[in-house]
Amino acid sequence: MFARLLFITQNLAALAPQEGGPVALKVISIMFPTVPQPKLRPRFAIVHGHVETYTPARTKVFEAYVAAYYKKMAEGYKFDQGTPLAVTILFAMPVPASKTKKTKKDMTDGRIQHTVKPDLDNLSKALLDALNGVAWHDDSQIVQLNVQKIYSEQPHIFLSIHEYV
Repeated sequence: MFARLLFITQNLAALAPQEGGPVALKVISIMFPTVPQPKLRPRFAIVHGHVETYTPARTKVFEAYVAAYYKKMAEGYKFDQGTPLAVTILFAMPVPASKTKKTKKDMTDGRIQHTVKPDLDNLSKALLDALNGVAWHDDSQIVQLNVQKIYSEQPHIFLSIHEYV
């Protein structure tokens, strides 16, 4: 199996010179050992004559898993309110079992890109929403976002968060 955790909390000297010297940055990197899930659209139901909106169970379960795993691995660390953040996400999507060995190799080697659903924005939305109030106070703190999806024999999500300078 692969490592269930890539968690780094370090102080790094910022490359840009600051007044008074280098600035210490907080960096958190985690690998979530799960198949990436997209944010599903809200559902509607009529309850006692009124329309109620609810989040699909699959999205709720995924978001709860991400939040709990982050809390455990990051030991509950939450970036301060108002701190600008840079986030990097890599979604490693499963290779379809129906593909030939050659095609699978081309997929995992990056010669064939993941250009099918789920969409990158829906994958990102599920992950970022799950971490709202957990890793940061609000996702409006994210000022830089780098996201990619690839094929992998071992599906997972890699997340790195650091203070933006």
